[in-house]
Amino acid sequence: MSLAASEADQVLEALRAANQARQEQAKAQAAWALEQQQLKLLIAESRRQQERIKQQIKKDAQVIKDKQKSLKHFDSQAQQSLALDTVLLEMSKHCHSELDQRARSMTHGSIAAPGKQAADPAMQFLHAAARLQQSVNNSREWHVSLSDGLLNDKPYVCEILRMGNACAWWASRDGKRAGIVKRKDGKNILIPITDTKHVVAIQAAVAIVHGDRAPALIALPIPQAAQQ
Repeated sequence: MSLAASEADQVLEALRAANQARQEQAKAQAAWALEQQQLKLLIAESRRQQERIKQQIKKDAQVIKDKQKSLKHFDSQAQQSLALDTVLLEMSKHCHSELDQRARSMTHGSIAAPGKQAADPAMQFLHAAARLQQSVNNSREWHVSLSDGLLNDKPYVCEILRMGNACAWWASRDGKRAGIVKRKDGKNILIPITDTKHVVAIQAAVAIVHGDRAPALIALPIPQAAQQ
């Protein structure tokens, strides 16, 4: 009887051990299944994150590409603007140089003064063009101005009558002397005329241009003939 009870206890103990083993195995399988599920979720999230990063990289690359294109366009415009500025500056410089050279040999006042230079190349070109146009206008007009010159190699202030770019005459302010104006090295060389009728004619012409005398036909001496 005691032997049978002992065997029964052993069987029960074996059953309990087997049941506990099955429970442990079930727990391990459940834990593994949970770990597998968590691993799958992590892998899926990692793939989604990688896709987001990939898309962001594409967007950033497109932004960089667009900026590079914009910079190339800006650089091209800057180079074109710089080239245009260079052309304008060269044209302005050439125009002023030609006018300055002509001013040294042409009649006084026929070439307009250069005036104040602007810093902007476009404005410099406009100023040069305006100076050229004014000089062209001066070449078509009669003009009288108070200026200085060299009479017998001495400074002398007088009225200078200019007929465009053709020729010029001078008249003393006291009305007693007059003559021809020559330009040399940028200076007014005053050549006196001794013929009284020529002196009277020049003084009269100066008065007419000033508006101090009624218009009239006056025969002014031709520079070459007056010096003979």
